[in-house]
Amino acid sequence: IKSIHDKGLSEKDLRKSTGAELEAKKQGRHEAIIDILQYLLDHQEVISLPSGLEAEDILSLLDFDGSGELNHAEFKVGLERLLLGEPFQLTCLTLTVLGKLRKERSNGHDVIVDRMDSLEKIVKDLADGQASIQKQLQDMAAKR
Repeated sequence: IKSIHDKGLSEKDLRKSTGAELEAKKQGRHEAIIDILQYLLDHQEVISLPSGLEAEDILSLLDFDGSGELNHAEFKVGLERLLLGEPFQLTCLTLTVLGKLRKERSNGHDVIVDRMDSLEKIVKDLADGQASIQKQLQDMAAKR
């Protein structure tokens, strides 16, 4: 597997790019990472991962910040945690992820509630405006 750096897809290379070139490099980087993870799956003698996992599953497992992208630190630390973590440490990591999920769900709920409040106000303003227009039309019709 040709390394990410050899392909010009390192994080440093991405920071130098913009626009369509940046998007193309991000896609290339993602594909290169998937290739590396697939290599790990195909060569169980390197790391014995549970059967049935796919490269995207491993990406999600190692992508601790949930960005959908995997940087060098996440890859290294994630593999170290998987391979060297004791049961208590792995339990702590699992509980940490669950806590993050609860917080994200709560934050998402708050955003939805705020948006619903805004939409309700807009609908009320529209209804009030419609009622005002209807009253004006009725007044004009009555004057005829």
